[in-house]
Amino acid sequence: MFNAQLIQKLKQNNISADPEKTKKHMSQAWKAASREDQDTILELAGVARSTIHRVYRKGGISAKLSLAIAQTLNVNPFYLTGSADEPGTCTNELIALFLSAHKYDALLTEWNKVERRQRQSAPAREPAAPKPEPAAAAPEVTAPVEEPAPAPAEPEPDALDALSEDDLIVLVHSLFIKAKADAKSTEQILKLKQLLLS
Repeated sequence: MFNAQLIQKLKQNNISADPEKTKKHMSQAWKAASREDQDTILELAGVARSTIHRVYRKGGISAKLSLAIAQTLNVNPFYLTGSADEPGTCTNELIALFLSAHKYDALLTEWNKVERRQRQSAPAREPAAPKPEPAAAAPEVTAPVEEPAPAPAEPEPDALDALSEDDLIVLVHSLFIKAKADAKSTEQILKLKQLLLS
């Protein structure tokens, strides 16, 4: 996720797609937040509490404030700008899509570098110690072997039904962003195009 140093590089200009929705969604998210979360948001965005009251009154919200709220309260940043109707959750893919949509590609590149450095500097996990073998004299007990259930290859139908059109658009956009760095995502896009054109 973004730290305060990166978030504060975002501009403070209004990016709301729908001021009335921004007022409503912001009010719901802010009032549900704990005082500690509210303080974290203000610190991350580097803004005063009066900025929040301005959003309530005018319905304008900046990328800086949207991202600070989205990642602290785990909501979709597009929900805060009025582009999405459901709060959803905040994922790295959504953050990347949000930054790209608002022309912050340079900052997105910087974030990716920071993330890579953090992953590389994380200490490698030590291999688990081998389990001691049972004593040779112990009687052998045979229990019925249960095979693990196979992992579901596809999402549950209920989960698919719950996706809105906005959710699907966001998923497709995030797949295109991932494809820039990931060959598997490029294959998925090709399959998606073939499916849509068949």
